[in-house]
Amino acid sequence: MINPYQGSRNKSLSPDDITHTFSLLGVYDFPFGAGRRWLNGPGLLNGIAGGWTLSTSIKLVSGMPLYFRDSTVCGVPSQFQAQCIPALVPGVNVLTQSYDSLDVNRPAYSAAAFEASSLFANGTYLGQGPRVTGIRGSPYRDTNLALSKTVVIKERLNIQIRAEAFNIFNNHYFTCDGTFGDCIPFNNDPSSNSFGTWNGTVSQPRNLQLVGRLTF
Repeated sequence: MINPYQGSRNKSLSPDDITHTFSLLGVYDFPFGAGRRWLNGPGLLNGIAGGWTLSTSIKLVSGMPLYFRDSTVCGVPSQFQAQCIPALVPGVNVLTQSYDSLDVNRPAYSAAAFEASSLFANGTYLGQGPRVTGIRGSPYRDTNLALSKTVVIKERLNIQIRAEAFNIFNNHYFTCDGTFGDCIPFNNDPSSNSFGTWNGTVSQPRNLQLVGRLTF
């Protein structure tokens, strides 16, 4: 609850609201090797080129909504359990940069997009802003690939060779804890001198690994 005296303002988007999510899992068996269309007979070429499988997982997620609080100058006594939430100024863009080419040395948000922080200093004003805005954070894109092959050594002895690439396009996203979730990795206090500056972490970079698994 943000304000026990104005219950209607507590109704808003959830801070972890995701408007769109797309997930795809795919597996493709290359048509080479035993039991497949080509190279299905014995031989060295079948042993090298046959039996490979390509698998992928793709996840596309739209950005989560942002929320803002004038915590630095909020003069409301803590006993009231209320927060100072500035209203958005009509016609002024909150975002100062595009998420596709964001410079962490410059603020991501504009303080001019919110009502003046000085209004909250006397402890009697709670602001007219929404609990959670319709302004969205960065979207999330993740693509993983794996190439695998199982080699039969003898009747009950197999070895699987697997090459994996996580976040193959090496996309980076600003987060709070290294993962994409309900968080705002930029200072979201319009009354702060560092408003809009990056104070979080980034998501995991591309990760490549080669795996061998012996089954008996």
